[in-house]
Amino acid sequence: MFIRIAKQKRGDKIYRHLQVAESYRDPNKGGSPRTRIIAHLGTVEGLGKDQIERLIVGLQNSIGKASFKNAPCEVAFAQDFGHVHALSHVWNALGLSRALTRAGLNGETTFNPVALVKLLVINRICDPCSKLALLDWLDSVYIPGFEEEHPAYHHLLRAMDRLIAVKEKAEPIVARLFRDRGKPEGDLVFYDITSTWFDGDRSLVEDDIRRFCYSRDGHFDRRQITIGVVMGNDSIPLCHHVFPGNTVDKATVVEVVEDLKSRFKLRSVIFVGELTVKPDKKAREWEDVIDGMLLLETTVLASPAEEIVKRYKDLAEIERGWRALKSTLLLRPVYHWTEERIRTHVFICVLALQVERWMRNRLKGMSVLTAIRLIRQIKMVEIVDGVGKRMLSTRLKAEHKGILEKLGVSELGTAPKDVV
Repeated sequence: MFIRIAKQKRGDKIYRHLQVAESYRDPNKGGSPRTRIIAHLGTVEGLGKDQIERLIVGLQNSIGKASFKNAPCEVAFAQDFGHVHALSHVWNALGLSRALTRAGLNGETTFNPVALVKLLVINRICDPCSKLALLDWLDSVYIPGFEEEHPAYHHLLRAMDRLIAVKEKAEPIVARLFRDRGKPEGDLVFYDITSTWFDGDRSLVEDDIRRFCYSRDGHFDRRQITIGVVMGNDSIPLCHHVFPGNTVDKATVVEVVEDLKSRFKLRSVIFVGELTVKPDKKAREWEDVIDGMLLLETTVLASPAEEIVKRYKDLAEIERGWRALKSTLLLRPVYHWTEERIRTHVFICVLALQVERWMRNRLKGMSVLTAIRLIRQIKMVEIVDGVGKRMLSTRLKAEHKGILEKLGVSELGTAPKDVV
């Protein structure tokens, strides 16, 4: 005798019926095994969790077995869960693991680089820290797959090395995951550059990309790198470029436009950007002449002036992206000293920015930082009682449910299947 759950679909809903069943052999059917229903207990949805637990307790009491209701019960541990679960679900739903696998990230390895890159991105959005500190962070969160054993630090570094090796192929594949399927390939892209600085001169080599130059952050005494990001009109990055720290704005444009044409195969591009002139003597004289004016230049002559001004003002969205990259996702400090690792750190931050901007578009009216802070309150708890060990998430508040619903996150404990 056993409990059977029979599923029945009615419209868009699926109902689960609890039945007491038994197996037997039917002599009229050649002794083949058959199943017959002894009793219908009702639907799982109709009975509810509490009623089903009471049935279990009653059955246990009938044979004199202590139930967990009466047995000593203790909480073995409670770890942050809601935010990492939501991020894992979003990552899987977008298909990012499949995209990176398609780009060749996994290859032939004894570990799973895609899973580790996913972990690095989730950490960057939830609690950005160094790769070494991430191993300690794992003790405070419940992430299925990493609850028993933490990844080796050298595997994190090797996953980074493999990621930068597939950057050229991966970026167009990943960018397509975020594009609105209803829009044509191409149209409007925004481009802007920023810089980030480094403490010290550790491991400097000839032609190092960390160089002294004009600093947008006011740290003129620090070496820096220059970062260019291309965004679509949905405020989500398409790709990024890392240049030596002394690269001027206008020197990057041709390379970026050619890259958009070759790697992304966009049919048409309207390129919106802002170029900063180095503050030499001529530039200062020119600034005196145009002081108080806004000068816009365009090659799209058919566009009305109002449209050109609007598109320029849309650059503010990329500025918000820079703020998220630097303040929320903590682009710096950079705990790497070789060019390849520096470039990979930037790539991981941009991947995190893509997911963060997608979440921002879905949340509408609530910042990603606030959403993360709220759903972090959802804990995963291990309870030890007379029956054994059970994992339970804490009860969701209305605000938790609202955030998860906006992000398209299914019930806790379930997530879209992916390669990781």
